[in-house]
Amino acid sequence: MSARVLIIDDQNDFRRLLARHIHTGFESPSVAEYEPAARGRLPADFSGSAYDAVLLGDMPGQEFGIDWLRDLSRRNGFPPIIYFLSRPSPELEEVAIHAGAHACLARQKVDHGNLIAALRTALARRGQFSRPASPTVEAARATLEPSGADQEDDTATEVREFLRRNVDLIEDLHHSLKKAECLFAAGDDFAIEHAS
Repeated sequence: MSARVLIIDDQNDFRRLLARHIHTGFESPSVAEYEPAARGRLPADFSGSAYDAVLLGDMPGQEFGIDWLRDLSRRNGFPPIIYFLSRPSPELEEVAIHAGAHACLARQKVDHGNLIAALRTALARRGQFSRPASPTVEAARATLEPSGADQEDDTATEVREFLRRNVDLIEDLHHSLKKAECLFAAGDDFAIEHAS
C-alpha cells in the first residue's frame, strides 16, 4: 500500500521524523512537507486532493492548530487529518475529534505502530471522512438566492434568511451525523460509548 501524505508543522526535525516513520511503514510513499511559520496559511482554495492524509501539528505558524484543523476539515473533499498534540489529554483529543481530526497522537515519543495504524485507517476511509457537501446542504445553499420571482411571500423570505444564517451549522450537523454513521459501521467503541 502506498500513501501520499502532507506534513504541516513548524519544526523541521519533527517533520523529518514523521517522514521517516511513513517511509518505513509504506512502500514508495510520497511525502510533502509544509512549514507554516515560513510560508503562512494554506490558500483558501487548497483542497488537499493530491494527498491521502494530512499530519498536522498543534501549533502551526505560532497559531492554534485547532483553528487550522477546523478550517481544513471543513473544506470539501479534504483528506483525513491526523492531529499531533503536545500535551495530550482526553479532553483535548475530544475537542480535536469534534473539530474534524481523524485521529489524535502524542507529539512526544511518536509511536510508530500507532502512527502507521492511524494512516492506514485514514487511507481506508479516505472518501468517508472528506466533506463533500451533502444534498441537504446543497439544497439549502440553492435556496439562498431568490429565483427571480417578483413577489416572495414572508415565509419564503424568513426561510431564506434562516438558511443564510445557519448553513454552516447545518453542514456541521450533517458532517457529524455522517462521521458517526461511519464510526458505528466500523464498530468504533468510542462512538458507541459516547452516542448515548
